Amino acid sequence: IGLLVVPWVWGLPSAYMTAELASALPEMGGYIIWVQRTMGDFWAFQNAVWNIFSNCLDNALYPVLFTDYVEEMVGHDFSYLTRSLIGILLVSVLSMVNIVGVDVVGDGAGAFGIFVILPFVI
Repeated sequence: IGLLVVPWVWGLPSAYMTAELASALPEMGGYIIWVQRTMGDFWAFQNAVWNIFSNCLDNALYPVLFTDYVEEMVGHDFSYLTRSLIGILLVSVLSMVNIVGVDVVGDGAGAFGIFVILPFVI
């Protein structure tokens, strides 16, 4: 039931809000500019700093989760060195994709989206 309710109750209003604010304030900076316009420089700075902090912590989890998934698929625990190398490999590959350009990222996101949705379609 959560998969049916959450997109409509949380996702759709968030998408509408983002679309409305992005068209009303077409500036680079997104939500930081929106906060600055409504609450001033101090809160815009707080928003920026805490979002950077949150993104750093959040993005640090993905290599660990990926390595855990690989361990589950293989069926045995890896050493610390192997886990580190898998994490470094993941970060390196994704960094190279971002360096190559936004078109590759968009195509890859589309392909990954199809890959993720495919088990639900079948």
